[in-house]
Amino acid sequence: MASTSKLKAATVGTAALLITVVSYYSFKATQGDFRTVDFSETSGREFFSWGQFASMTLYWCLAALILGPLLSVAGWMARQGAIRLPFQLLIPVITLAETTMRLQAEASRASSPAVWAWESARATSIALIVLLIGVAAWKKHNRRSPAQPDG
Repeated sequence: MASTSKLKAATVGTAALLITVVSYYSFKATQGDFRTVDFSETSGREFFSWGQFASMTLYWCLAALILGPLLSVAGWMARQGAIRLPFQLLIPVITLAETTMRLQAEASRASSPAVWAWESARATSIALIVLLIGVAAWKKHNRRSPAQPDG
């Protein structure tokens, strides 16, 4: 949103997504994710699955390369563009949709802190959507209203 041009927004946003993806999966690896059992041995020894780690990291890096420029330019348009509201609503609407789907599909199996986080994100998304639409309507109304004379 703070970039001075669409190109800079796309470049910086995509780089930030790539760094975030690599950091996320590296952190998951240090927590013990991507460990698997070697079933060809009877010892049941666990080892780090480089293939699983690399495939997940690569998959999301490719997604970042595709979505990064699009979402970064959308962020730039939310602040600099001629039509801002649809771009400002993009993240809250996506968050609302995802948390609603998660609550429907996973809430019965999830822990209460996870459900609380999803419910909070959903409520915040709804509040932001209402606020953004309200502010846009208020600004539009104020632009159309003739200035009242002082006196």
